[in-house]
Amino acid sequence: ELYFGSYRPGGLGDCDIYVAKRVTTDDEWEEPTNLGPLINSGANDGGPCLSPDGLSLYFQTLRGNGAGMVTRRESRSENWGTPEIVYTVEELGGKGGFLSFSSDNLEMYVC
Repeated sequence: ELYFGSYRPGGLGDCDIYVAKRVTTDDEWEEPTNLGPLINSGANDGGPCLSPDGLSLYFQTLRGNGAGMVTRRESRSENWGTPEIVYTVEELGGKGGFLSFSSDNLEMYVC
């Protein structure tokens, strides 16, 4: 799975999050799919970061005053759940941040 933000036409807002999938590393990537209105909004939603286990998807949004969000799923074959706020831009001193993780999933970095 490859998650990315895109300003392509036909999205729900300024920037939306999409996923492209392939069955194996030898297969071609499928056409990207918009994650839909549960994840994307009329605002700028982007900067997706998938947790190492593939069960949490973190992203940034400009909804409200801006926030970092997370959506979760029980398994890789399940749909994403309702996003929750991880941090607000206000909590970061007015600056947004992109997330990344250590390979053991024990540390989260906001930059």
